[in-house]
Amino acid sequence: MTDECLPSGITRSQLVEIAESPLPEHTAVNATHLLVCTHVCRWSKTYMMPCHILKAMPDGRLKLLVFGERNWKGREHISRVRYVEAWRVKIKPAPAAE
Repeated sequence: MTDECLPSGITRSQLVEIAESPLPEHTAVNATHLLVCTHVCRWSKTYMMPCHILKAMPDGRLKLLVFGERNWKGREHISRVRYVEAWRVKIKPAPAAE
Protein backbone atom coordinates (compact mmCIF):
# COMPACT_ATOMS: atom_id res chain seq x y z
CA MET A 1 0.00 0.00 0.00
CA THR A 2 1.44 3.35 -0.96
CA ASP A 3 1.20 6.28 1.42
CA GLU A 4 -0.88 8.37 -1.00
CA CYS A 5 -3.62 5.68 -0.82
CA LEU A 6 -3.96 6.01 2.96
CA PRO A 7 -6.90 7.92 4.43
CA SER A 8 -5.98 11.51 5.18
CA GLY A 9 -4.16 12.01 8.47
CA ILE A 10 -3.42 8.30 9.06
CA THR A 11 -0.03 6.60 8.93
CA ARG A 12 0.40 2.97 7.91
CA SER A 13 1.20 1.88 11.49
CA GLN A 14 -1.91 3.68 12.82
CA LEU A 15 -4.05 1.95 10.20
CA VAL A 16 -2.75 -1.48 11.23
CA GLU A 17 -3.34 -0.60 14.89
CA ILE A 18 -6.91 0.55 14.16
CA ALA A 19 -7.71 -2.57 12.15
CA GLU A 20 -6.34 -4.90 14.82
CA SER A 21 -7.78 -3.14 17.87
CA PRO A 22 -10.54 -5.15 19.52
CA LEU A 23 -13.90 -3.47 20.02
CA PRO A 24 -16.59 -4.92 22.25
CA GLU A 25 -19.14 -4.72 19.46
CA HIS A 26 -19.10 -2.96 16.10
CA THR A 27 -22.11 -0.66 15.76
CA ALA A 28 -22.99 2.43 13.76
CA VAL A 29 -22.94 4.47 16.98
CA ASN A 30 -19.33 3.61 17.90
CA ALA A 31 -18.07 3.68 14.29
CA THR A 32 -14.54 5.09 14.01
CA HIS A 33 -14.60 6.15 10.34
CA LEU A 34 -16.89 7.38 7.58
CA LEU A 35 -17.09 5.97 4.05
CA VAL A 36 -17.58 8.68 1.40
CA CYS A 37 -20.27 7.53 -1.06
CA THR A 38 -21.88 9.04 -4.15
CA HIS A 39 -25.33 8.17 -5.49
CA VAL A 40 -25.56 8.98 -9.20
CA CYS A 41 -28.89 9.22 -11.00
CA ARG A 42 -30.11 12.22 -13.00
CA TRP A 43 -28.31 14.12 -10.23
CA SER A 44 -25.60 13.05 -7.83
CA LYS A 45 -25.54 13.15 -4.06
CA THR A 46 -22.51 12.62 -1.85
CA TYR A 47 -23.07 11.25 1.63
CA MET A 48 -21.14 9.50 4.44
CA MET A 49 -21.77 6.06 5.93
CA PRO A 50 -20.42 5.02 9.35
CA CYS A 51 -17.93 2.16 9.22
CA HIS A 52 -15.19 0.23 10.99
CA ILE A 53 -11.89 -0.74 9.35
CA LEU A 54 -11.52 -4.51 9.65
CA LYS A 55 -8.34 -5.04 7.64
CA ALA A 56 -5.87 -3.35 5.30
CA MET A 57 -5.52 -5.46 2.16
CA PRO A 58 -2.12 -5.94 0.44
CA ASP A 59 -3.34 -4.16 -2.73
CA GLY A 60 -4.14 -0.93 -0.86
CA ARG A 61 -7.86 -1.42 -0.35
CA LEU A 62 -9.56 -1.54 3.04
CA LYS A 63 -11.97 -4.17 4.31
CA LEU A 64 -14.79 -2.28 6.04
CA LEU A 65 -17.89 -3.10 8.03
CA VAL A 66 -20.33 -0.46 6.73
CA PHE A 67 -23.62 0.42 8.45
CA GLY A 68 -26.82 1.66 6.83
CA GLU A 69 -28.33 1.62 3.39
CA ARG A 70 -27.49 4.55 1.16
CA ASN A 71 -28.29 7.74 3.07
CA TRP A 72 -31.63 6.50 4.39
CA LYS A 73 -32.46 7.16 8.04
CA GLY A 74 -33.37 4.29 10.34
CA ARG A 75 -31.30 1.67 8.49
CA GLU A 76 -28.22 1.79 10.76
CA HIS A 77 -28.92 -1.76 11.99
CA ILE A 78 -28.02 -3.12 8.53
CA SER A 79 -24.31 -3.90 8.13
CA ARG A 80 -22.27 -5.22 5.21
CA VAL A 81 -18.62 -5.94 4.53
CA ARG A 82 -17.21 -3.83 1.69
CA TYR A 83 -13.77 -3.63 0.07
CA VAL A 84 -13.01 -0.05 -0.96
CA GLU A 85 -10.11 2.18 -1.95
CA ALA A 86 -8.46 3.73 1.10
CA TRP A 87 -8.92 7.33 -0.11
CA ARG A 88 -12.71 6.95 0.29
CA VAL A 89 -12.41 6.54 4.08
CA LYS A 90 -12.24 9.50 6.45
CA ILE A 91 -11.76 9.64 10.21
CA LYS A 92 -15.05 10.29 12.00
CA PRO A 93 -14.85 13.67 13.72
CA ALA A 94 -15.19 13.80 17.48
CA PRO A 95 -18.62 14.90 18.73
CA ALA A 96 -18.88 18.60 19.46
CA ALA A 97 -18.65 19.56 23.11
CA GLU A 98 -21.82 21.12 24.46
